[in-house]
Amino acid sequence: MDRSLRCSHCTGRGYQRGPDGFRDLCGECEGTGQSEPIADLPVHSHVRQMIRTAWNLGHLPEFADLKLWKWAHMLGFRGHFSSKSRRYSTTLGALRDIRRTWRTEQARTTDDRPELPEDTTLVVSHWQYLASGYSPGEELLAAQVRHDIAQARDHADRRKTEGDPWL
Repeated sequence: MDRSLRCSHCTGRGYQRGPDGFRDLCGECEGTGQSEPIADLPVHSHVRQMIRTAWNLGHLPEFADLKLWKWAHMLGFRGHFSSKSRRYSTTLGALRDIRRTWRTEQARTTDDRPELPEDTTLVVSHWQYLASGYSPGEELLAAQVRHDIAQARDHADRRKTEGDPWL
């Protein structure tokens, strides 16, 4: 999910402190603490069950310090969705380099281009005359704009000559 499931009124607790200091059920979420029912989420049933599990585990005392319920929409994971660790996995920069190399090889095999050194900048300078002026559709739009501007000027001139006090 791209948003938190916590009710904004009770911040996911399901209750609010009343004026007497007692816990009153939140009227917005009816005590569930959820901004929208998990059963109504537009996700696959497997994902829905994982969200429900993270929500329920997060409210157990032994997992309270993990605050899984705050992150149930991300299946309990509190980090960025595309985090990479240099020691454990790979970096996004390394993935970009691999993708760039693969795309270059793919383009080279389909275009039969000569192999160039890595630091070479290829400049393609082939110009071709396409057209000048507006296309027929653009000409209609430009004519309409010119007409509207002329009408607005005529209207303003008439108001000036009539002595309109709002000018």
